[in-house]
Amino acid sequence: MGDKGVWIIAAVLAAGLAALIALRGVPSAPAPPAAPEAAAPPAPEAPEPPEPPAPAPVTGEMVDKLLYGMTYENVMERFGRESDETETEYEQGTPGYTSPSVTVWHRWDNPDGSAARVGFVNQKLERKVFVDAAGGTSGGTEPELWKDKEFKL
Repeated sequence: MGDKGVWIIAAVLAAGLAALIALRGVPSAPAPPAAPEAAAPPAPEAPEPPEPPAPAPVTGEMVDKLLYGMTYENVMERFGRESDETETEYEQGTPGYTSPSVTVWHRWDNPDGSAARVGFVNQKLERKVFVDAAGGTSGGTEPELWKDKEFKL
């Protein structure tokens, strides 16, 4: 074997040794144990948003100032809030004189037990009445129609 053969054998052995080291890896010292993570401080609690102020109670004077033909949205803007309760009432009408109609009643309740009732026919204000805490009616043009009605909360 000549010089050339020795060099080939040496090159093959060097390549094999390099491959063996690369595949096996160099042993290293074990990794130090991970330091325990410092407990994150608790997130500060967000302050609760302040409660909106209570809307002003609806008064008989406010009911008196409502105009016939107003929409529910107009009344809601005047009272500053949506109604608390809604109900419908069917009226047959008088044959040959008036046609049947449906009145949609919206009711705004006050903390003292008083309430405003506003009736809409075809989405226009047709009736209105204010009932005080004692059950007495006022406001509107026909409070006497509501004397028999139960308005207790």
